[in-house]
Amino acid sequence: MDGKEIFGFVANRCKEISDNYALKNVLVVSIGYGKDRSIDYTPTKVSSVTGGAPQFLNLIETQLIPQ
Repeated sequence: MDGKEIFGFVANRCKEISDNYALKNVLVVSIGYGKDRSIDYTPTKVSSVTGGAPQFLNLIETQLIPQ
């Protein structure tokens, strides 16, 4: 998560690790905030700005991973 802010760091670290272990074709996927962190990252709806985690996970599982 927080892909936009830390993608460069994570991608560079993954390259270092893959080089150290002679791994090829390492894929780094970045996911940004989506609509709103408090919506996308909370599993239970307790207000109008929480409880979207099940839908966010569904998006990851059904749209992102298949791609």
